[in-house]
Amino acid sequence: MPLAPLAPLAPLAPLAPLAPLAVDPSEPDLSSCVGLLPKPGCGTEPISSGDRGGTMQIATFALMLAALLVIGARIARAVSARDRGA
Repeated sequence: MPLAPLAPLAPLAPLAPLAPLAVDPSEPDLSSCVGLLPKPGCGTEPISSGDRGGTMQIATFALMLAALLVIGARIARAVSARDRGA
């Protein structure tokens, strides 16, 4: 069975030029902040609780740590119960 020929694609519309970024002169040089890991002093302070380093992130870390401790305690209890029974 022969395939039907594909219709030609419509040309793409040109993109609008990007607006220049507003840079605060009191901020450090942004090129020194670019990298794999964020450097100290780069970025912004957390404003809302959901921002990086905010209270929700710290609470989530504490909740995850507590969950890992509960899981570890349950595993230790199960292993010790198994060893007592054997």
